[in-house]
Amino acid sequence: MHSDRITDFPDFLFLRWVTSASKPLEVYGPEGTQRLADGFLMAMRRDIGYRIAHHGDKLHPEGIKVEVTEISASASPTIFLEAGDLRVEAFAVDHFPVVPAFGFRTRCGGRSVVFSGDTSKCDSLLEASTGADMLVCEALNVTMLRRMIEALKPNAPLQAGNLEDVPSYHISTLEVAELARDAGVGEVVLTHLLPTIASQDAMEAFVCAGDERDLQRQNPGRPRHAAGGGEGSTMTDDSEMFVASLRNRIRAMNELWERAIIDMTLE
Repeated sequence: MHSDRITDFPDFLFLRWVTSASKPLEVYGPEGTQRLADGFLMAMRRDIGYRIAHHGDKLHPEGIKVEVTEISASASPTIFLEAGDLRVEAFAVDHFPVVPAFGFRTRCGGRSVVFSGDTSKCDSLLEASTGADMLVCEALNVTMLRRMIEALKPNAPLQAGNLEDVPSYHISTLEVAELARDAGVGEVVLTHLLPTIASQDAMEAFVCAGDERDLQRQNPGRPRHAAGGGEGSTMTDDSEMFVASLRNRIRAMNELWERAIIDMTLE
C-alpha cells in the first residue's frame, strides 16, 4: 500500500509536514472520519500558525492537508481501495457500542490477509476469513482477565468493574481458534492481546489456556462476561500477574518509541 494511503488518522501528520511532504495525506475511514480530521486540525491550529511563522516557505502548503474518503461496509467485504494488484476491502464487525467498526481484508498476488480490528466473534469475520492465508486477530484470554479482575476488586473496585465489561466486545482465544478452524485459515497471528502478557511462559499459557467453562455461550453480538472463579489461584499470584502486565505495557510503549526513533531518517 502506498505510504500516504492509510486507514486510520495518523499521529505522524506533522512529521510529514516538517519533512516537506508535498501532497495531502489520504485517509480512509468510516463515517465520522472527516469530523475527526477537521477536529484534530482545529485543535492544532495555533501550532500550525506558529510553525508557518517560524519556517515559512520551508513547509510545503500541501503537507498539512488531509484528504478524507469516508467508506461504508456491510457484513461482506467491499473493495474501497485498489493500487496495482492490491485490493483492500472493509467489512463490518461487532464491537458494539462502537458503530461502525470495521475489519479489513487485503488481497495481492493471489494471497489474502484479514485484520479483525476490535470485535467479538461474529459471522462477518468468519465470512471474510474463509480461505484466507493469514488472520491477524485480536485475542482475549478470559481466564487471565478474570483473575486480574479478582485481584483488583479489594482495592480498586471501579477499575475491576470496568474490566468486567471488556469480554462483551472482544473475541476470546478459544473463539479465535474456533473461527480460524471453521474458516480454514492458513496462519493466525494474535495481536491486541488482553491482558498483556509478560513473558514467554505467559505467552504459551495465554495461547493454550482457553477453557469453554470460562465463557457464557450466547449469540454473536450479545454481551458475554467471564464467569466463575479459578481454582488454585492466590491473591499473591494474581496481584503479581497484574503488576507484571502493567510493567510489560510500559516496557512495550518505550520499546516502540525507541524502535521508532533509532533508525529515523528524513525519508
